[in-house]
Amino acid sequence: MEKISSGAEQLLLDIITHRSANGACDLDYWEKRFEKLESDFNLEVQVRSQFGTLERKEMINVQWGDDVPTELYILDRGFEYYEKFIQKGQQQMFDVKVFVSYNQKTGSEFADAIEKKLEGKATVIRDKSGITPWGSITKFMNSIREQDFAVAVITDAYLKSQPCMFEIATMMREHDWQKRIIPAVLETDIYGRKLEYAEYWSKLKVELEEKAKNVSGLASVQALAHDADQISKICSEISSFLTFVLDRNNPPIYTVLDEIEKRVLTSAGNQGISQELMKKTEVFRVREALSDFAQKLLIKAAKAQKFIICMHDMSGFSLGLDGEDYQRAINDREVALWKDAIEKMTELKLIEQADKKGQIFRLTQRGYDIADRIEVELLLE
Repeated sequence: MEKISSGAEQLLLDIITHRSANGACDLDYWEKRFEKLESDFNLEVQVRSQFGTLERKEMINVQWGDDVPTELYILDRGFEYYEKFIQKGQQQMFDVKVFVSYNQKTGSEFADAIEKKLEGKATVIRDKSGITPWGSITKFMNSIREQDFAVAVITDAYLKSQPCMFEIATMMREHDWQKRIIPAVLETDIYGRKLEYAEYWSKLKVELEEKAKNVSGLASVQALAHDADQISKICSEISSFLTFVLDRNNPPIYTVLDEIEKRVLTSAGNQGISQELMKKTEVFRVREALSDFAQKLLIKAAKAQKFIICMHDMSGFSLGLDGEDYQRAINDREVALWKDAIEKMTELKLIEQADKKGQIFRLTQRGYDIADRIEVELLLE
């Protein structure tokens, strides 16, 4: 099978990735994506050309209406190409494997966020994709020991869930489990309730033992023995696990995803991470540091290929691009916003001073590269 361009490969991956639970392509996603593309004619032409490539190669079937896909199907050749070229390439790059342990009722959305955050940076293993039809759930839970990291999405329901706590108890059999378990505490009211959870599992164990005395029949005895084994393991580890969690400097939940990403990217298994991936991560960090205004100013200057002029005199503070009308600040808040934008872009080496007075700034090559990447990300968000 002949290789296609990297852009067409990425588009095929996007189509395969953005599907609903029944396997149908997410047409709402593509409608929103094409709405974003309306502001950039060249990028829109490029994406439509890539759709054409996939159609000619008989990898997809797409029907258009109002210039957006109204029907979109992945054909056998598309799946075949994905498995032969894209999936194998991903598996080779994703050296780090992250097991996500969570309660489906209280942690599913956060598990989705972890999967999205680590896309292209690690292999995420979770129940909805890790258990094949009719596959063994117990075998899947035991596989947690084989992974580099286990993210425990901790809620009250999680700490009272037998499958979740058995996964953790399984991981704790490893000598280095404290280095490999990453707690993500979603519900902080679990702090101070260590004794309550220990008693909860002890009570369950006693109840199960009493129930075992009154059952008959091989199937019932085997089922109880299975549960008894899991709960016994949980009881022996719950106190140590909670001590571990409560002793950690657990970051606020709004920063946990970033911290998980850092942990994965700096782990030994990802030392060979591609330069392209590092650039993507770098763009994320730059966007975190820059205000929306600063990002838009950087993109505008890059597209116009002009100096940024920042003047402060007796008449006030003004800002604009070389050769264009300058906008004058109308209040102190606006002055602070503009100054912060210039300072942050200079600090991040996106722009550099081009005069002695500090009023003229030119974009660096890094500034142009970052501006191009931020513009694409904004269009696709």
